[in-house]
Amino acid sequence: MIARLFALLAIVALATGAVDPNDPFKAASIDERPGAQIPLDQPFVDAAGKPTTLRQLAAGKPLLITPVQHECPNICGVTLTRIAGAIDGQGKYQPGRDFTLVALGIDPREGPAQARDDLRRLAAQRPNAAWRPAALTGSVHAIHAVTDALGYRYAWSDPLKQYAHLSGTAVLTPGGKLSSWLYGLSPTPAQLWAALEPSYDQ
Repeated sequence: MIARLFALLAIVALATGAVDPNDPFKAASIDERPGAQIPLDQPFVDAAGKPTTLRQLAAGKPLLITPVQHECPNICGVTLTRIAGAIDGQGKYQPGRDFTLVALGIDPREGPAQARDDLRRLAAQRPNAAWRPAALTGSVHAIHAVTDALGYRYAWSDPLKQYAHLSGTAVLTPGGKLSSWLYGLSPTPAQLWAALEPSYDQ
């Protein structure tokens, strides 16, 4: 709980500009890049150990990408649980049928085992859910090809032994262009619906 509060306070400090020069979260940011083309053909591995790409997962539909550290002790599990809750709450767009949600691992040291653990924790939080996100891991090159294009900045923190990163979900059009970001831990169903709606027109 203390670690989670620390992470949340760091995000608040970053958002307000009150960041200490020695704060490991100083490097964490999201650049605004609407319309940026995201590379969809980088090689990743899913939680079952099967090679895949973002293009294969999207299958011609909009894509939601939530960058996470699968073994993150702080905000990542909360982020996935809350975005899943917003998806269920908005009712109109159905995961799998209308779009795909991807938990994109940003730590190249992680693999399918860590992705599976992440999905198990999410399942424990949502025992009655009928769907799960795709949980991916990949190489440094593949991860940065996507996160750099998204404008998603993060950095390793030695004191915390984890990546300093912000909570957010990128919304991509079927063609792989960045439509918008859902910022923070708890996007509402209305915000999710509003973000998905224009992505079908681009």
